[in-house]
Amino acid sequence: MDAQKLPLKTRNPHFQEVLTACRSDDPRQAMAAIDALSNEDDPALEPFLRALFPRWRHDPAVLEVLLDTYEFFAVFEAADEVIVFLRHPHPGVVVGAVAVLDSIDDARLGERVLEEYLWILRNQVPEAAAGILYSLAHMHMWRGFNPVTRERVIAVLTDLLEHPARQVRLEAAERLVWSFDPQPQIDALLPRLLDSPDPAVCGSALSRLVSLGDQAALGRMLEILRGPDPEEEFVAKVGRVGTWSDSRKVKRVLRKELKRLHEQGWAAREPEKRTETLERVRRNFKRDWLGWLWW
Repeated sequence: MDAQKLPLKTRNPHFQEVLTACRSDDPRQAMAAIDALSNEDDPALEPFLRALFPRWRHDPAVLEVLLDTYEFFAVFEAADEVIVFLRHPHPGVVVGAVAVLDSIDDARLGERVLEEYLWILRNQVPEAAAGILYSLAHMHMWRGFNPVTRERVIAVLTDLLEHPARQVRLEAAERLVWSFDPQPQIDALLPRLLDSPDPAVCGSALSRLVSLGDQAALGRMLEILRGPDPEEEFVAKVGRVGTWSDSRKVKRVLRKELKRLHEQGWAAREPEKRTETLERVRRNFKRDWLGWLWW
């Protein structure tokens, strides 16, 4: 598409130069120009950006930036071109394509995209697992009549709890615990997640229950935190309670335990990981809900 013929509205006096640079032979110049377009909001940019896909499809660095920018302009008509990138060997490109499909938000893509997601998780290194499973968990809410039901999504995520890659198992558990309101399917899974030997999975499930006011779960969480050396990944999940619980009493009790961990030098045993984790979790208990939204 000829950039000169685009009916664009912009306050950037160098806008035509930016558009020209998007097709530069210098990938770094092109990346900077494409990234600059993310500050624009004129829908007329959509066909121009989409026309750049063939030019940069073999340069993953530029393509990743292009998908990040295109996410703000995405339309259903581009779905076929974007779905192809789900099988790209570069994880950043896959993550960008997932974000674009989420932005398109159209139930007509549901079954096809679901099958592509499952193919990726079965056949590729799962660096893109977090983005894929986040999208998968919300796919049943895409606009329009959707054959991908909430029950189907929960069943798929449950199956992924047995995936050979730990990252996929963790993300599947995280989505099951936090992406759905309490219901029989999820309630039946929680005991399994609570009994997981993986501290991140157990911590995520306990944090959800504690946030919902489950006193038994709070007791178990305190027992683990008061143990000889709580796992860093478990402590990291405790921060969710600071974000989601409505109980000041629960927050006060956990804030006290986190302070005790700090004073007893828990973080000093693995400072490169634990120091930042403990500071971040304690910050979650210092902000109320509105503060977290503003943050």
